[in-house]
Amino acid sequence: MPALLLLLALACGPTEAPVVEPAPPLAQELARTLATDLMAARTRYSEGDAEAASHAIRAAYDGPFAALEPILRAHDPQATLELEYAFGRAATHAARKGSDAVPVELDALIADLRQAVAALPVAEGQPAPADGAAGAGGAGNPEITTVPAN
Repeated sequence: MPALLLLLALACGPTEAPVVEPAPPLAQELARTLATDLMAARTRYSEGDAEAASHAIRAAYDGPFAALEPILRAHDPQATLELEYAFGRAATHAARKGSDAVPVELDALIADLRQAVAALPVAEGQPAPADGAAGAGGAGNPEITTVPAN
């Protein structure tokens, strides 16, 4: 019996909090690229090219988001799952012409992306994101802004 308790204690091990590694600076660059790509998709949709918009959203997901996803997932799996779902929803709605929800969904996706990247831990010596925007186009980066709905 004591051997079984010892085996159980060893198997369970100590319950230490996991070490949270800081996000690499690449996360901020990927967030900027994603925001730019999603704004381009929003513009294409607003101009009436739903197919190009849907393709641009899927390309952003398969490209920069695929590279950013493991970094986000390591720090907040739930937020990452919600971002993945938002990408799929926006791409599906964009494929259907005439959906008023697409610009709003893309704006929300960009905002959620900014929030998720801003929440990543920053390494010592790494510059903090400007105004909590994680370089993804917030007040600290005026060249990437949300386009008002038509």
